[in-house]
Amino acid sequence: MNFTSLEFLVFFPVVLLIYWRMPGRGRWLLLLAASYLFYMDGSLLLGALLLFTTGMSYTAAVRIGQARNGQIQNGEGKGFAKVWMAAALTCCLGSLFLFKREGFLVAGISFYTFQTLAYVLDVYHGRIPPERHFGYYALFVSFFPQLVAGPIERTENLLPQLKKVHAWNRDNLADGCWLLLRGFYKKLAVADYLAAFVDAVYAAPEKAGGLGVVIGTVFFAVQIYCDFSGYTDIARGAALMLGVRLMENFKNPYGAHNIREFWQRWHISLTKWFTDYVYIPLGGSRRGKLAHCRNIWIVFLLSGLWHGLSWNYAAWGLMHGTCFVLYTLYAPRRAGSCGEGGVRRVSSRIVTLSFVCFSWIFFRAESIGAAGQAIGQIVFHFADQGILRTLQRMQLQGIDLFLLPLALFCLRLAERTPDTVFRVTTVEETAKAAFLGFYMVNTIAVSWLIRMAADGGNTFIYFRF
Repeated sequence: MNFTSLEFLVFFPVVLLIYWRMPGRGRWLLLLAASYLFYMDGSLLLGALLLFTTGMSYTAAVRIGQARNGQIQNGEGKGFAKVWMAAALTCCLGSLFLFKREGFLVAGISFYTFQTLAYVLDVYHGRIPPERHFGYYALFVSFFPQLVAGPIERTENLLPQLKKVHAWNRDNLADGCWLLLRGFYKKLAVADYLAAFVDAVYAAPEKAGGLGVVIGTVFFAVQIYCDFSGYTDIARGAALMLGVRLMENFKNPYGAHNIREFWQRWHISLTKWFTDYVYIPLGGSRRGKLAHCRNIWIVFLLSGLWHGLSWNYAAWGLMHGTCFVLYTLYAPRRAGSCGEGGVRRVSSRIVTLSFVCFSWIFFRAESIGAAGQAIGQIVFHFADQGILRTLQRMQLQGIDLFLLPLALFCLRLAERTPDTVFRVTTVEETAKAAFLGFYMVNTIAVSWLIRMAADGGNTFIYFRF
């Protein structure tokens, strides 16, 4: 089920109403049933695959826990735990590899697979005890607000919250409403609006010309941020209205001053996952510069392939890995020789943003060849068509030159508004909240109706991953 579908607009209020009116001890059953209904959306295969991954990881963790607690005798406990750890890795990663191939579209498999793997690995290394209650664990894996596109939650943060009987909290309801509103605005009023222009460019980059590819790629940078962070806002808002706090997944990533800072702000849950379960086990930075650089490249290559098993995602990952390696090697010397002046900070921010946007070409292009074709247009045919013809090729009309800056301005305003904006205490705060609410609700409604009238196609980009 898509957050922007009519079904969800009926589904979530009903779940929310029943959740707060039923006895606390039975709420987890409601959420578990709602989560599977949300995810399956009529497909038994999706539900069966989710249940298989859940059952396998649950069983493996319980058996590993038995081995660690000495319930497996005769000195075989350690080997027994390794066997179950290998079985969990094989089944979960095997399913991920199988269903990430072309021809399959299993929404969210990358997210819930990584969440279950983190759980089993934490049990294996003794960081957490295994969860014995299968129902609570199944809800932890399938919790519908963050199931399809994250954030990738850790056991110690999410599972205790799902087991707790929450009390009604007015502030959580107000903050959750604001997050929902901001997320829907990012998705419908900005991401989906820009998608048409981006699609026009990348459908035929040779016709768009170099300038068109540059504009289209910058639009895509905004589109994918609003699409993905918009999903996260909706997920966090829906969860908060149920009394559950999900982690923040984005912190103004395009304001980063270097590539390291970018990855500390972009898709934070995935960055932490690769850091804790790949980078550190490989040795991190503890085994010399060469091994350190190798570990960085491995992490970013895997990060690229996590998005899809294709050469363009691999190239995107390796580009970021190479930039990260160069920054790691060069930054200490630069920090020792230069100050942190304002000009340098602005220039470093521009350079970082330019690199990130350039790398999005490989992410957005349909293939590595298409990415090369788009870059060729920038290098050899940048100004061939002129600005007016470029805008025509992108299907940008006169009204868009007014609507687009307005949408981006309001996006910036929404991003700078605190999550507690609806907790009004003064006349000025009431007026501000009323204005923002009125504008965003109407913009979202118009945008949603336009998309539905066109083709109904407003699925989140990261549903593919």
